[in-house]
Amino acid sequence: MQRISCVQPAVTNTGTYCTLQADLGKAVLPGNIIYHGGIFAATTINIVAGTGVTAGTLQPLVMMTDGVLRNYGAAISLTAAGAQPLIQITTPILGAAVQVTVAIVGGSIAIDITAVVL
Repeated sequence: MQRISCVQPAVTNTGTYCTLQADLGKAVLPGNIIYHGGIFAATTINIVAGTGVTAGTLQPLVMMTDGVLRNYGAAISLTAAGAQPLIQITTPILGAAVQVTVAIVGGSIAIDITAVVL
């Protein structure tokens, strides 16, 4: 078991940030899968809006076995500086990220994603 994390300290533009990904199965021949192991047993996403932030929208993302990042929960609309509610994912997943869907206005945000890998 190990812990991995990604910190992105100053995000303002739209895009996907702090993508963490466990090893995915690799198909070598039809029907044959080599699995390198590793799943995220517990994942937390922490977002802090810096001084001056007045607007912006974020979407937490999770990755399942197909390797596609998908929306996790509702989008987060920022209206002021400060820490956002901690996002805790206790379901096993293979990856996580945060997507900024509407640019951050007036400042920047910090993103921290931490996962326990089994």
